[in-house]
Formats: sequence, C-alpha cells, structure tokens
Amino acid sequence: MKVFLFPGQGGQFAGMGAHLFRKYPAMIREANDILGYDIVSLCEEDMGLRLSETQYTQPAIYIVSALAYLNEVEDNGEPNVLMGHSLGEFAALYAAGAFSFETGLRLVKKRAELTCDIKSGRMAALIGMTMDEVVEILNAHQLTDIDIANYNSEKQIIISGLHADIDTAEKVFKCNNIKLYLDLNVGGPFHSRYMKPAAEKFGEYLAGIQFNPLRKKVISNVTAQAYEDDDIAALIEKNLVSTVHWYESISRVMQLSDDIVFKEIGVGDTLIGMLSFIRNTPMDLFSQ
Repeated sequence: MKVFLFPGQGGQFAGMGAHLFRKYPAMIREANDILGYDIVSLCEEDMGLRLSETQYTQPAIYIVSALAYLNEVEDNGEPNVLMGHSLGEFAALYAAGAFSFETGLRLVKKRAELTCDIKSGRMAALIGMTMDEVVEILNAHQLTDIDIANYNSEKQIIISGLHADIDTAEKVFKCNNIKLYLDLNVGGPFHSRYMKPAAEKFGEYLAGIQFNPLRKKVISNVTAQAYEDDDIAALIEKNLVSTVHWYESISRVMQLSDDIVFKEIGVGDTLIGMLSFIRNTPMDLFSQ
C-alpha cells in the first residue's frame, strides 16, 4: 500500500519547486492570475523574504505540493491513501479530486489571508513528554488557555496560545525537565481556540464551494479518520481550530496493511522524520 504525505507550513525555502514550475507552465499562469503576483519569482528569488509570511507561504506550499503530486504520479503511479499535515490537507484533497487545482488555490489563499489577521499569539514545540504529561503540567499551573495544536508523535507535541501564556509555559516546562522547548517562528496561534474568528469567516467562504466526490481515501487531521464526501467543508473549517491528530492518523493507517510505503510529496522531509518516531511507538487505537 502506498501512502502520500503532504507537508504543512514550516518547510518552505527559497528555490523550492523550480523544476516543477518549468514543467507545468499552464498551471503556473493560472496560479499567478489567482494570486496577483508571480509565484516563480516568489519561490526562486524570495525578494524581501515574503516566503516566510503566512499569506505567501501557504499558497506557495500548496502549489509546489500539487505539482509535485502530478509529477510523482506521472513517474511512479497513484497512491492508495493521502494524508496532509495541517495546510497539507488541501493538497491531499486536491489529489483525491475534491476540487480543481484552481479552487484549491483560492481556498488556501483565503485561508492564509484570514489567519494572517490573527496575531495575538504563537506556538511552541515540546519534545520529550507524552500527551498526558503535557496536559498534567498545563493544568497544574493553570495554563488552561493554552491548546494542543499538534499531536505529532508520542513525545512531540505543539502548543498554541497567547504570547504571555506561551512565555509562562516555557519557564514551567523547563523547570519540569522538558527535553526540548522550542519557540516556533510562526505568525499566530494556529490550531487553537484563538483561530475561531478566522474559522467562522472561512466557513462562510466554504459555503459557496461545490466539492466533488473523493476518488481516494484522505485521512482528516481533525478526526484521524477517512473523510466522507459530505464532511469536506466542515472538516477543513474545523482544521483551523482543532488539534492536528497526526500521531493517531499515522498509527491508524499503519494498521491497514503490513506492507506500507510512505512517501512525502512537496517540500522537505519533516513528515518522514516524524514517521520514524511513530513507527517505534505506534498508538494502540483499538484499546482507546
């Protein structure tokens, strides 16, 4: 069984996608018309470091991921299952036929613009503690305004919240012998309750979109279950405020077959790196 993994925001770099842009010029022209700027110049030259800004990062990653998917399928054939981490879920849904390349880009562009408006907080990575340990510490120190943004592996968890709360959390976790506390360079408190205004506006935008039946199985970040055709709009809206249940999602897919090949499509190899930790400690979903 072949599983394609699409990365989210964070792995972008100047020069990404260069060979793909030249291979799919018609799609690049369509992208430029939708975005109102030249995606090739943005990615290859990154003038003014705009590529690190959410409103530019998210469309760029989606475009590179979508083109990388087409290129991979042309060279090596179709996958059986598709998964995307946070933003990467849009590329996974495009690959499954939920919408056209152009519609997907319009969705990502809108999503990026809405999330850019919320700058009240940020995120941090916690390495070396289980979910139970993280939640226990947050509760013990009355840090209940912090949300779990990503559950990436047994001992890699991302928290999201207001600036002051994340500052306090750093002191608390370092006093509790966290292996690594890493303040993330992101533009806001993604995957938290603070994204609710953006999610509501995104939901209004989604109401005008007609989604197609899925041609392939796509695993949702929100539920760690396969999407149903009727759930697409609701789940990608909820994705903005919900935990990314990556650990559960990968563990569930690993139970589908004893012969699985995972391949990361798009930018970087972050998800393959996470996979090595999950494979060593797969979550026993049937006991929960």
